[in-house]
Amino acid sequence: TILVIDDEEAVMTVCRTMLERMGYRVLEARSGQEAIDVVKTFDDDIDLAMLDILLPGMSGETIYPLLMKARPDLKVLIFSGYSIKGPVQKILDAGAQDFIPKPFAMADLSQKLNKILGGKQ
Repeated sequence: TILVIDDEEAVMTVCRTMLERMGYRVLEARSGQEAIDVVKTFDDDIDLAMLDILLPGMSGETIYPLLMKARPDLKVLIFSGYSIKGPVQKILDAGAQDFIPKPFAMADLSQKLNKILGGKQ
C-alpha cells in the first residue's frame, strides 16, 4: 500500500495509474492534513508514502516529521519538480529514503520502489 501525497489532480491520476499497474494499492491525500489523517486512521499497513514538497497549507518539510510521529516505520519517497537542494535535502537528512524528480517514467519509479521496499508488493 502506497500513500500518494500531492495536490495536483493530474499528478495524482498518473501516480495512481502507474502504481496500480505495478500491483500496489493506492491511498491518496491532497493536503498535509489529509495525509496525517490517513496515516493516523488507516487500519492496515502503509508500506510507503510518496511526498510532494509543495502542498496547500503545509509543506513537505512540515508534514514529514508528523508522518514519522504517527508511523515511525513508514518509508518515504520524496517527489518534486524542485531540485534535491533545499527542502528535499532537509527531508532526506531527516530520514526519508529517497528522491525522484518530477516528471518521472514508470520504470524509474519502479526502480526506486524496488530499492526502498526490497521488491515487496
